[in-house]
Amino acid sequence: MKSRYLFILGKTPDLSVFELAQFFTENEIVFWDEEFAIVETDMEIEADFLNRLGGTVAIARLLDESLEEFLVSEFKDSEGKIPFGISAYGMRDFERKKLLLSCKKVLKSEGVSCRFVNKDFGNLNAAQVKAEKLLEKGAYLIMTRNLNGREYRGMAIAVQDVDAYSKRDYDKPFRDARMGMLPPKLAQMMTNSGVGGAKRAEGAEGAEGAEGVLRLCSGSSAVRVFDPFCGSGTVLMEAMLAGYNVIGSDISEDCVKGTRKNLEWFEKEFRISGGQFKVFQHDASRAFDEKLKDENICIVTEGYLGPPQSAVPSEDVQKKLFHELIQLYDNFFQNASKILERGARICITFPFFNGREKIFFPGKKGLKRFGFEIVSPEELLYFRRNQVMGREVVVFRRI
Repeated sequence: MKSRYLFILGKTPDLSVFELAQFFTENEIVFWDEEFAIVETDMEIEADFLNRLGGTVAIARLLDESLEEFLVSEFKDSEGKIPFGISAYGMRDFERKKLLLSCKKVLKSEGVSCRFVNKDFGNLNAAQVKAEKLLEKGAYLIMTRNLNGREYRGMAIAVQDVDAYSKRDYDKPFRDARMGMLPPKLAQMMTNSGVGGAKRAEGAEGAEGAEGVLRLCSGSSAVRVFDPFCGSGTVLMEAMLAGYNVIGSDISEDCVKGTRKNLEWFEKEFRISGGQFKVFQHDASRAFDEKLKDENICIVTEGYLGPPQSAVPSEDVQKKLFHELIQLYDNFFQNASKILERGARICITFPFFNGREKIFFPGKKGLKRFGFEIVSPEELLYFRRNQVMGREVVVFRRI
């Protein structure tokens, strides 16, 4: 029997769904739009699976009954005041308010003392859900409506741990604001896309009535994640968190020293056991050590994006930057082709300028001549509103 789950997507839905596609088949992702995705699977999804996903902010188990019926059945024999909250997507504000008041009224009519935590009847964010301890002491319910008017109702089993992301981003000992600061969530999505997902724990204990459990499982120790432009080590930390052994290199000696410092801090703070890492200084435009051929690696990286820009540069400046990047990435991909096995992936970011029209890095299709094919959809973009330069995420596969 298939289980149905609701995934609330982050601010980059295309990239979020591509990340989900590394874990689920095309038939399992039965619907998605700008705000949510519906997954039907034989696997039982456990709460800690969300810690593996950078592009999903909440996971809910879909309900067949109404939210009112669920709350009554869940809490009719409970003591004390029960907190609950509701987030409604694709619905108008007055509908969410009506739903909150209806749930409270039904619960009170059944003798259940309760309160809803939605301030001004608005949707909840992950920090509010955590602060109110809804998953431990009450219920966080999610309701969505697609453009065709179909409604989905779910009980959240997990919300994104914003504090953990903040700690990994801001508390690490080595940070260099002169470099492009790769967000941990993006690094996590890129790692999943570069590795190609995770093993399913087939026949795992607790998977009653299902073929297995999809949980926060360790990555295959046989695969190593290599970041040849490692900067401060953000990709390497996210890959270690997923259970992979990692390799990092950078042309900067300071970055190599800083990355080692960050990884040592990360192992201690996040209690990473059994992980292995090595970091060394290397110019990624030059040939890699032949020893890397034996490492069974995939590459996940953010290379050089160019200098920061406060406005979309002139056409001449664009041409100069793109010419420099084409030379860099031609050399890098030619060298990478010599150490990657067939089927291995490179997940990399390229810059694009976000003006009246988006101006993309013109050299990515030419990289196919080094024995690669692009396996990601076009325009997987990560950028903030009003940001001049954004990132385009592209996944290549060695053929």
